[in-house]
Amino acid sequence: MIKDLKKEFEKNRLLFVEGEDDRRFFSKMSEKLELRKSLGIITLGGVTEWKVSLLSYIKSIRDNHNSIAFIRDADNDPLEAFNETRKVFLESISNNSPLKASVFPEYPESFSSSSPRIGVYILPTKNETGSLEDLCLQYFKKEKQKFPCAEEFFQCLKQKSKEKKTHENKKKLQSILLEVELQSYLSSLENNFSFAYTPGEATKKGYIDCSNDIFEDLKNFLLEFAK
Repeated sequence: MIKDLKKEFEKNRLLFVEGEDDRRFFSKMSEKLELRKSLGIITLGGVTEWKVSLLSYIKSIRDNHNSIAFIRDADNDPLEAFNETRKVFLESISNNSPLKASVFPEYPESFSSSSPRIGVYILPTKNETGSLEDLCLQYFKKEKQKFPCAEEFFQCLKQKSKEKKTHENKKKLQSILLEVELQSYLSSLENNFSFAYTPGEATKKGYIDCSNDIFEDLKNFLLEFAK
């Protein structure tokens, strides 16, 4: 196990997330909530990699780990994402695993009462499709007066998209517009349009304020996790 990963497992609460950018985001949020010292954050990779990654990490879980949480994107179906996470978790537990007596929570955004406690959060929320990027986009929309260049640029692009032929796939176009809107905000940070930060990088640098009430449910989940 690499040195940094070993340090994460030495903490008594383990948070499993999808990718490196998620790790950046939640590292900053947990620092803001003064939880980072007791919270280990481990990436599992994309959804198709979760089972293999979790199987390799299970053996590193010890009795001192009193809480374990999973945060992943809803993608196209939040309920399916929750059920997939439960399936991978149960399939990863062996009879000699420290997690063999653990109970998976009944609902997202909650914790089981087993030892260790198990919790799951689906992004952006348990009732919405999407991802961490969608949650960050909600933040930018709420604070759009702080990013006038991005707002004007995106509205221009949006108007152009309305002029496209009507037979184009509207659902696909909407998805593209959401991605372009997020990138408009991210690329406007520091007024540098030559590149765009990722949501995790923007949060780490303080451009996304993760104490904003857009993230209230997520913050409450992490605070409950720390109990």
